[in-house]
Amino acid sequence: MNLNKQETLLVGTNNGLIVFQKNQVMDEWDVLGRFLGGNWISSIEKQNDYIVMTSKEGRVSKLSLDDFEIITQDMFDFRLWFSHEVSPGVTAFGGSKDGLYFEKSKSAEYVSLAAIGNERKRWKSHSGNSAHFNTMINNPKKLGELFMSIEEGGVVKSENNGKNWEDITYNLNPDVHTICFGMDNNLYASTGVGIYRYLEKKMEWERFGFGFNSYCQALVYDDINERLVVSYADTPFGRVSNGLFSYTSEKNNFGVCSIERNGSCSIILSSEKLKSGILSKSLSKMGNFLVASTVVGTLYEIDGNNAKKLFDVDENCLVECVFYYAK
Repeated sequence: MNLNKQETLLVGTNNGLIVFQKNQVMDEWDVLGRFLGGNWISSIEKQNDYIVMTSKEGRVSKLSLDDFEIITQDMFDFRLWFSHEVSPGVTAFGGSKDGLYFEKSKSAEYVSLAAIGNERKRWKSHSGNSAHFNTMINNPKKLGELFMSIEEGGVVKSENNGKNWEDITYNLNPDVHTICFGMDNNLYASTGVGIYRYLEKKMEWERFGFGFNSYCQALVYDDINERLVVSYADTPFGRVSNGLFSYTSEKNNFGVCSIERNGSCSIILSSEKLKSGILSKSLSKMGNFLVASTVVGTLYEIDGNNAKKLFDVDENCLVECVFYYAK
């Protein structure tokens, strides 16, 4: 099966990868296969001719776009939360360790961020364990500039492709989940207390979104409609504890909303439809649309302010991340 020929949705769960492909005739999604059982998939990203996946077991898996072959390596002795291609041929791996591995060809270089964590003395996760690196992005307007979000650790920045890092958390709540570039190439962050915009010259962060003060996780820039799309809840949801997700949906107001250029907010998906929250990497672009999955595995297609249910993934799986691919 050649992934280049069809629309494909890859869903990372707590029990491996589930691949769906669009049946154009029936206008529905079919299960192509299940892979990497026993792996808790934490991130999915396209890198060159492969789809690269990380797992909380420390494994890295590469799926070929040509022949659908999956190559898996046991690479790390800590939980991986992401891999990111920082430059051609160079990939960064981050997770529950206070440093990053940069892989080039067959060699790997370790860059420690422990000095920043020790200086701030607050790199702790909700469970009391060490904080974990969550997402990494490139500045599309400045070559070699990287930003990384750290859950309960804030935001750090590198100007030389990850060789050196500086803390730019400043006044921002350190419970940072996702970062992205949005309107006017500003940097935005989703946190446990709302959405914030980075003011580089002032060396501070300002709240963005009128009256928006929720626990926010997923954050994507919708460039077609020039707005941010964010998942939120009244209180933390889908948190991992001893390898299991805990739910308090009867106490939470889950949802997805858009935040426009002027900061006004509008609801896209409300708690009346959702049975659980949407995690940091379970909201992504799908062509001209967005795709979102709840933790309990209901996928939605988002077009403007309209959300259409696509399908239920698997009642026995918990969804961590989703990725759409089409050539």
